[in-house]
Amino acid sequence: MAIDAFIDTNVFIRFFVRDNSQQAQGLARLIERARKGELILHVIPVVVLEIVWVLERVYKWSRDEVAELIKALLNTPELKVHMKEVVTEAIGLYQSKKVKFADAFIACWVRKEGGKVLFTYDKEIFKIEGLQVREP
Repeated sequence: MAIDAFIDTNVFIRFFVRDNSQQAQGLARLIERARKGELILHVIPVVVLEIVWVLERVYKWSRDEVAELIKALLNTPELKVHMKEVVTEAIGLYQSKKVKFADAFIACWVRKEGGKVLFTYDKEIFKIEGLQVREP
């Protein structure tokens, strides 16, 4: 019987940046175990948010590099990305509209939940169809 297991941000970062050869193989080992049916690998939204932030801010990856990597993560069958549809839509907005990923994620989550109004002081950032942005 497969064990539900969750993956922390640092496991992904080590795999993506390969700055520690032993740790870089950790994700590959987990995915192999998932292929064998030993694990069900979960990725929660905050981990995706952290991946984007760390790769952009710490490792200085470009927006396109980060977006392509997140799309690859979303398309990895062994990974169960929670709120996958929201992450997918948000990464599209992040890449095409040049908004911060966290802001895009918030907006997409609000829309998914049927929200029509988002209160924020970042009104200029949130120019997303179907969402009214207002100051409190």
